[in-house]
Amino acid sequence: MRASGKYLLDTSIAVAILRNAPSVIQASSQAAELFISAIALGELYYGAYHSANRESNLQAVKQFAQTCSLLRPARCCQSTTRLLNVMVS
Repeated sequence: MRASGKYLLDTSIAVAILRNAPSVIQASSQAAELFISAIALGELYYGAYHSANRESNLQAVKQFAQTCSLLRPARCCQSTTRLLNVMVS
């Protein structure tokens, strides 16, 4: 059964998904749509970049980001827009 809810993920829930926490995976799989803020996505990339397994964690974050709709700031400069586009491509 598919839920009709839309979930906005914070960083700790996104990390739990990346770590394959069963209860979080189950709950998130019921969502009609997942959203992540640009700030939370930036935090994930920061953590992945500074981790012991940098390349594999960066790849995992990139793949995860492609499953979510990104909530971008209403107004941001061109350099921030370019960075956000790189993070989700």
